[in-house]
Amino acid sequence: MIIVRIAVHAMTPTTVRQLQLAQVDMANARIDVRSATRRYLFMDELTHRVLSDWLRERHERWPRTQNPHLLLSQRTAADYRKPPITEAHLHRLLR
Repeated sequence: MIIVRIAVHAMTPTTVRQLQLAQVDMANARIDVRSATRRYLFMDELTHRVLSDWLRERHERWPRTQNPHLLLSQRTAADYRKPPITEAHLHRLLR
């Protein structure tokens, strides 16, 4: 999912790390990207399918997490401060 977001929509790693569930609109296949200007990224079929799979897996792994971020790690899912994943974790995922 991360590689699809970065490759297809040219999102920066920082933007990907900061994405929250509330920004994802699966019904309309779009993501509200909050940056200097508000814009929507529309998902193609592949992105929509991969994101749907990730949301299902996220819920299965961490059904009670209160972290609002789209991407989680074992640590961030359990952290009461609700941080995004770290840059180091994102880099490990991209390797």
